[in-house]
Order: sequence, then C-alpha cells, then structure tokens
Amino acid sequence: MINWFIKNWETYKVTNQIPYIFAVWLPFHAGAILGVYWAIESWSWWYILYAVIGWTVFGGVGTAIMLHRYSAHSAIIVRNSLKPMLLWIACMAGQGSPIWWAALHRGYHHAHSDKEKDLHSPTKGFWNAYMGWMFKIHHNSVNLKYAGSLLRDKTMLWFHKHYNVVIWSSICVLWIINPMLCLWFYIIPMLIDLHTDSLVNSLCHSPSHGYRGFDTNDLSCNVWYLGLFGWGQGWHNNHHAKQRSFDFGTSVSGKWYEFDPCLLLVPFIAPMSETIRLWKQRRNSCAG
Repeated sequence: MINWFIKNWETYKVTNQIPYIFAVWLPFHAGAILGVYWAIESWSWWYILYAVIGWTVFGGVGTAIMLHRYSAHSAIIVRNSLKPMLLWIACMAGQGSPIWWAALHRGYHHAHSDKEKDLHSPTKGFWNAYMGWMFKIHHNSVNLKYAGSLLRDKTMLWFHKHYNVVIWSSICVLWIINPMLCLWFYIIPMLIDLHTDSLVNSLCHSPSHGYRGFDTNDLSCNVWYLGLFGWGQGWHNNHHAKQRSFDFGTSVSGKWYEFDPCLLLVPFIAPMSETIRLWKQRRNSCAG
C-alpha cells in the first residue's frame, strides 16, 4: 500500500496531474453514494431525467464518440465551432484526457490486444480488465507517442495539460448551480458510463459472454446488451475487425439489428455532409 501511494506521488511530480484514483475514482464514487443517500431523503423524478441526459452527454458524446471514435480512431469529423466544447465533455467523461485515452487505446489495446502489453485484457483476470488496471498504472505506463498526431493539435494539448482543472472547475460550477444537478446530471451518469465501459473491457474480450462474427487476431466478441445500451461499444468484435468505422454495428457487419446508438448523436455534433455519409454507409451495408 505504501509503495502504491509513493508511485502515485511520483506520477503527480512528473505529470503535474493528480493521479486518476485520487482525482476521479475515489471522490466520484463517494459523491455517487452521497447522491443516492440524498435521493432517498428527498426523491424527485427530475433526477432520472438529469441522469439520462448526463449519460447521453458524457457516455455517448464524451466517451463513445469523442474519446473513442474521434480521438483514438479519427472516424468522424466534428464541427470546428463545437470542437472545444466537445473536448471539454470528453475530459468530463472522467477516463483520462483525449490524448492519454487515444495513446492507451491505439498503442496498447489494439496493437497488443489480449497479449501481455494490453493493459486491460481479461486474460489477466476479470477484475484487472474491469478496473484493477487503473490502480496499477503510473506515469510511464502509457507512452503518449502512440497519440503523436494529437500532440500536434494545440487544442488537444491544452485539454491534456488541464484535464484535472476541466473536471473540477465543471464540478464547482454545477455544484453552485444545484448540488443535485451536479450529482445526478454529471457524477452518477459518468460513473454509470465508466462501469459500462469496464464491462466492455471484461466481457467483450471473453468469447463465452458473446459471439464473434469476424475471425480477428484477439478474443474480441459482440455482447448485444452492451452494444445497444453501451453506446455501440459492445459491438466489439465488429470494431476490432474494422477499427476506422464510426458505426461499430451494421456498417461493419451488415446486420440491421446490430444498431449503434451513436449514430443518433451525429447530427448534433457533425456537419450535415458527415451525418449523411455515416447514415448512408449504414444503409448501404444493411441493403448489401
């Protein structure tokens, strides 16, 4: 335990960013427990509406689109005028800066999927894939060279350097507006998304929990409920078969029922031409 604290202190000295466990994981889980307790004391159906909207914003736009499809795979073009706001939302998703997330995903998960260098493979145990890996990383666990193209983007770099500031300034503002809004619109939906993505890490690389439509060089599989209710992330075997596709579902497999909900969010963040391109791609794949 002492060595773990020392490693996290070393991380802070090297990166000037509070380690993830202390900056996000512990305080956010404590906040969620507090939010549930308060809700029992004074329940309002508004909390459910807050949570659904927050889950859509931070899980759908923040993680599934901006961290995964945009930053890691360059699978979508977003409106330039919205880019700073969208990257702000991506940081608030609480899974690391877009540059850090892309480097981890490109250089470790896809390049070495289900092998020793894959930091969150279930081959090292369910808990490791679920969340245990988060407790093991330190300042040199993820080499940012794998996100070299993003390091040349000044806007991306700003959000990387100010990741903790973005999260905690947002929390302060939301808390001042309304503490329950902060808890149910942001903290609780963000944690739901975090745990959903953790299930993707664990179950979508365990073939016994899903099915494989493509013979990929890893253990990736599709888990239907994580595909439909996890912003398309559960169509994971499809994604590993065609990583640059925005639509993880039908556009890859041609199966109409493998719907990727992220397509519903595209019109709000992308130019019309991009929206038409992505939906047309799905329609053509489904027709084929």
